[in-house]
Amino acid sequence: MNREDAKRAKARARKSFALSRESREEIDLRLGGRTASRRKGEGKTKFSRSISFFAAFVSSRLILLVATAAGCAPAWKEGPQDARFQHVAAPALHRRPDGESLSGDWWDAGLESTFRPLGRALSPGRWVEAAGLHQEALDVNSLDEVPDSTWFENRIGRRTVMPDEIERGPGSPAGPASGPLTVVSGKLEGATPGVVVRDTAGVVWYLKFDPPAFRELSTGAELVAQRILHYTGYPVPEMQVFELALDRLVLDPHALHRGRYGGLESLDQRALDSLLTNLNPSRSRRIRALASRALEGDPIGPFAYTGVRIGDPNDRIPHERRRTLRGYWLFSAWLNNTDVRRQNTLDTFVTVDARRRLGYVRHFLIDFGDSLGAAGERGKYQGEGYEEQVDWGAMGGRLVALGLRYPYWMWVRRTPYPAVGIFESREFDPAS
Repeated sequence: MNREDAKRAKARARKSFALSRESREEIDLRLGGRTASRRKGEGKTKFSRSISFFAAFVSSRLILLVATAAGCAPAWKEGPQDARFQHVAAPALHRRPDGESLSGDWWDAGLESTFRPLGRALSPGRWVEAAGLHQEALDVNSLDEVPDSTWFENRIGRRTVMPDEIERGPGSPAGPASGPLTVVSGKLEGATPGVVVRDTAGVVWYLKFDPPAFRELSTGAELVAQRILHYTGYPVPEMQVFELALDRLVLDPHALHRGRYGGLESLDQRALDSLLTNLNPSRSRRIRALASRALEGDPIGPFAYTGVRIGDPNDRIPHERRRTLRGYWLFSAWLNNTDVRRQNTLDTFVTVDARRRLGYVRHFLIDFGDSLGAAGERGKYQGEGYEEQVDWGAMGGRLVALGLRYPYWMWVRRTPYPAVGIFESREFDPAS
């Protein structure tokens, strides 16, 4: 083999080695790709198995947690939650709670008209609530509805209610039983005096009268508000309006009334006659009266709109977290009731076991004589119900405007009917 032949053989060997190496690299690359794909598929399978195991683990723990919560939930939450109009568990029986000390009527009026509005205007919580970060109500079920309780009874939507049934209201439409009415107590002071009587059936009634200058105003407004609040579900006293013949009133020898300085004094016939004469009865000695029946149970005083009543084991939800009371503010705004305060509520102790002196507490709303166009002994003035008595926000706005901006309610006009007073819907906005 000459030199040229040796060079050609060497070149062919190098080319064959190069091709085999490229082939080997391609084969290795392809085999490596298949191996990588197989390993990737195995990784996906392991990941899916891990997710499935984790989901099963979490689901089992959630089921256990829900079952445990259901066992600790109140009795009325243990039932099926697809049924509406539920009822809380029967109240636990207990001894009569002691009455709580109350502030004076003047202080309560000042607190609600002046200091509480100022606190709301300056409180940072007002802006927090405006941003939607408010505390949820606690007296609702999983359907976000308020169950029946000693605070509230669902009436709207439970069944069809005719307008005449709403007009009739709770209790008997007859009012006090026929025959003489024995006066056992009286309220002689103020522009709207009243008396407490006992009818021939032994039922105690509180009689209220209209101020002489505003016939039918106060009694009519209170009756309308009572009917509406009863239909919406609130416990209210039984009330009826009737024509009272003054000859039916018979004075009890032991009747009492509160004197000028708050002490109890004997009520004599002369004082009673003076009271009735000032009410300006008709020539036939008849007068329009509102009869409010005494509530069931033993009165233990009003309830507060915050906190709970001490001594009542069933009162466990703070009153400011009850939707029933939050809703009452809304209905009061709609009715333009400007006298919503603690003194116009009442708790009574209903005895169930007299031998052991056990019972439970019921919660009532009373006294709606400042609703609609009425303000107790008079009609509402022009801005009453449109602003607070001491409205710090409105005062600040007028101060900034230097008095050049008139209040929006300045254009409200009184109706020509003294029994209605100021009652309109063009300017009045319950939400403001």
